[in-house]
Amino acid sequence: MKNPSLLLFALFATQTLYAQKLDLKKLDEFSVETSETRSVEMPNRKPERRVEKYTYQFKNMGETAEGYKLSCTMVRANIRREYSSLFLFNSDSIRNSLTNSSSILGPLFFLEKSFTVYIGRDGKLQKTEGIEQLLRQGAAKWHLEESTMEYYESTPRDMAIAIKKIFLELPEQKIAYQSTWDNKATGVNYKVTAIAGSLLTITGAAADTLTARYTLNDVNGLLEDAKIHWKKVVPKYQLTETIDYSQKLIYDKYIKATVDTAWANMAVMLSFRNGALTPKTDNAVDSAVAFTYFKQYDPQFSNDPYYMKQKVTLVNQMRLKSYDIYKALVLKTPHKYLTDVELENKMRYVMETDIDQIYDFIKFRSNTTALYHTLQTGLVYELFGDNYGTQEQQISSYVRQGLTEEKARQVYMERERGRANKMLLLERLFNEKDPLLRQKVVPMYNWYLANKDKQNIAVLKKSAAQLKKLNRAEMVAGNGGRYTIFLYKLLADAGLNDEAEEMLDKTITDYDYLVLNDTAYNSGSPLAIRNAESARNLLMVANYLKYKEVSKVDSLKALAYLAKAAQHSPVGVLYSSSGSSSDRNLFEVRMNLKGTYRKDYIEKLFAMGDTDLAMKMFAVQINVDMGSIVEMQKMFEKRFPDKKFSDFIINNTIAAWKMAPDWTAKDVDGKVYKLSDYKGKWLILDYWATWCPPCRAEMPKVFEFTKELSSGKHPGIAFLGVASDEERDVRKYFDETKLIIPTVLQDNGLSTYGVTGIPSKCLIAPNGKMIVLPLGIDWKTVVTKLNQLYAAN
Repeated sequence: MKNPSLLLFALFATQTLYAQKLDLKKLDEFSVETSETRSVEMPNRKPERRVEKYTYQFKNMGETAEGYKLSCTMVRANIRREYSSLFLFNSDSIRNSLTNSSSILGPLFFLEKSFTVYIGRDGKLQKTEGIEQLLRQGAAKWHLEESTMEYYESTPRDMAIAIKKIFLELPEQKIAYQSTWDNKATGVNYKVTAIAGSLLTITGAAADTLTARYTLNDVNGLLEDAKIHWKKVVPKYQLTETIDYSQKLIYDKYIKATVDTAWANMAVMLSFRNGALTPKTDNAVDSAVAFTYFKQYDPQFSNDPYYMKQKVTLVNQMRLKSYDIYKALVLKTPHKYLTDVELENKMRYVMETDIDQIYDFIKFRSNTTALYHTLQTGLVYELFGDNYGTQEQQISSYVRQGLTEEKARQVYMERERGRANKMLLLERLFNEKDPLLRQKVVPMYNWYLANKDKQNIAVLKKSAAQLKKLNRAEMVAGNGGRYTIFLYKLLADAGLNDEAEEMLDKTITDYDYLVLNDTAYNSGSPLAIRNAESARNLLMVANYLKYKEVSKVDSLKALAYLAKAAQHSPVGVLYSSSGSSSDRNLFEVRMNLKGTYRKDYIEKLFAMGDTDLAMKMFAVQINVDMGSIVEMQKMFEKRFPDKKFSDFIINNTIAAWKMAPDWTAKDVDGKVYKLSDYKGKWLILDYWATWCPPCRAEMPKVFEFTKELSSGKHPGIAFLGVASDEERDVRKYFDETKLIIPTVLQDNGLSTYGVTGIPSKCLIAPNGKMIVLPLGIDWKTVVTKLNQLYAAN
């Protein structure tokens, strides 16, 4: 007798399944939860990760000739994007969603709104209806800009793809256990791997890139659940993209949280995507439109954090801004809802009130970099005791700025109260019990006491002793290097040479250690780079002052300090760190110091006869400050009338550049550009974006230069823009401005050039060597001069 268990298995495994088509006759309503995680990884870049979760409610509207007509409503949406920051959209908590970005408006077009879906009995999506209408309705209701709607041109297609994933497209033939079939459109091979009652387990695969597992309900033809893993590798760009998708079927109606649509509408209406708020003429906020919105929304949202913050921002950007309205709003709005700029303004307004309010404000900002800048840039100028002119002179100045005389006198009195309060604030902070808050002002306060009583030797010595005791953490927290240098001058002017020398030695010792050993200064992160920039600026000044002192007794020993001052001199013409920029301004104005000492060192080396070292420094100076090339040529030809500056540039300067990585890119019309196309020429790569105001401001100059190139004025020079935008944005910009500039879309090859900000220029020599020009440099003068010195082939 045969084994009954084996017989049962054989019968079950080989039976034919007949109800394998979509059959929704007995199903009025169902919901589907979907989740998709998309990850992109590239070398030397932080991985990007985007997670999207949606819930769709479907209602059966009846049968059609080919299948079923369904009403589809998006009832829940959650989007999270992670790379340099965290970005959220959550329909369950919509007030925490960020609505000032185009990419998250998408769910708002469809949330709690319905469109129509037609599905065949084979599970194939036939068509959708109403998606475009929902987009048009949203655009009209929220006055969305044309550029914003262009962002959603592909939305109907994308929504159709999302719906298509929910239903499994079945083959024409009947399927059974271990049946297989292919979807020719997608390249996926399917196989039935198990059956449990009415549930079929189906796997899917496509080469080595996709794997999937489905649970299909054999009665109604719906997927009970699905999991799909897809991986794509692009060797050319060393890019790996991974997508993990899942879905779950929910019978009957989905129980969801109520969406606060009134708040969502307000948030979008007050966002910068509302074209009615910011007409294209000047991008300033239309005050009449804005105040109409305020009148409408104030009763309901006057205490809402987003509304308060956005209202302040809009008033600040109005074409006809009211100073009093803006000031009142800033003072009324809680600190945590204000931007850094608005906090700076609030600090200024608060300074005009009583000291308790000021102190409360300072305590709030105690752990922010904003407080550091408030103290180190705003307060320090008052402490110098600058002469702002007489009362009448200041009032006249305010009148010339457009204020009435009455208002000018009011502003004058407010500013005077503010200046007096700053002195009280500094003293109160110095006596603060919180050591972390107190150390932010200790260096400044001790210098201030000495500066206020410059002729009092006892006070000068006491201040010097206090600063000498500061440890490195206290020096950093209070920008101590600035004040040890300031105090050095006071001590030197008073003839206290030993104490003055101690101030310079402390600055050099402390900041040398920080730059060399502290990870906050040498880890290579953007913050560390800014910290190091500020520290090196202080080292430059301290070493130069030490050089001046030591040269009085030992010129050879002094040269080592000048070398250090040259070594720490800044690269380029601009400072990226606001801290170092503030120090530089103060040192140049208050102590008549320079912004760089590299050229001084070169001159000194030449004068001492050390030509070899001078020439090495000469090449370094040109490379770190290409804007000085004309001046450096004059210096070179004066020193070496029998040598060619062009030979020096080729053999010493350009030779130190790195080879430009290869790239291939396309413009908006699909035309292909390659690095090899420019071999033997000077090529300027101009990194820019349509959304970048400095880039747009420079475009007329760029356009004129490209016209000169086309006319043959600069033979041997080529120019190519590199846009960090979508193709449609670049095309639209050129159509609107009527500018004709050769421009490619930035790809991963061009992104390896070391450009860290825009607008930036990268210069490639005829021999393929490259250098990134510092921001703010006169790039046209540089490239034309280099072309004269090293003519293209």
